[in-house]
Amino acid sequence: MQALFSFFALFVVTLFYMHNIILLIIESFIYLCFIVLDFLNIDSSLIKYLGIVLCFIYSLTRQNKIVCLAQVFTLLADWFLLIKDSHYCLGISFFILAQSTYAYQFRKNRTKDNYALRIVLIPFSFLVLFVLKIFNLENALALTYFTFLLMNAYVALKNKKKLLSVGFFLFICCDVCVGLFNMPVSSDIHAFVSMLMWIFYLPSQVLISLAEF
Repeated sequence: MQALFSFFALFVVTLFYMHNIILLIIESFIYLCFIVLDFLNIDSSLIKYLGIVLCFIYSLTRQNKIVCLAQVFTLLADWFLLIKDSHYCLGISFFILAQSTYAYQFRKNRTKDNYALRIVLIPFSFLVLFVLKIFNLENALALTYFTFLLMNAYVALKNKKKLLSVGFFLFICCDVCVGLFNMPVSSDIHAFVSMLMWIFYLPSQVLISLAEF
């Protein structure tokens, strides 16, 4: 079994080296599978996670160690938030590390950024939580992560990185759905946004994996 898994992993990596279209074909199949499973109310966590694992494997073929590291943090975040469905603060922390790593990649490439705005937004977001009387560790981490994500999307858009901009935009759409999912909304809206989260999320990770930083 171990030899079979090793052969499969080598086969997938070899295919990825051949062309980006291979990643898109495999991820599209995974995408359709989990949409059908979600519609039938069947647990699709493992196949969703497989999609993120494949993004990481593909990132290894790009030979960008920093982006690979960000994908590792993403894998760890999804492990806790999706597979284990526990240790939410730890999972969100790994997402913060992933976004911080992408920001570092921007800086390494001397991409135009607004570091002052990054610094100001985080304490401002904490102030908003205090005013709304919803400040706690999980909310603080979530808003810190979302601030980093928004800034990375802004930098990608400002520097006309089209594929990366779309990837981060879909990522934001996913997180807006996550926010709605955790709000006291009707059961119909709850079920709808729970499906939308991964409809946005997996394509965002695929595009980020394919994009040039």
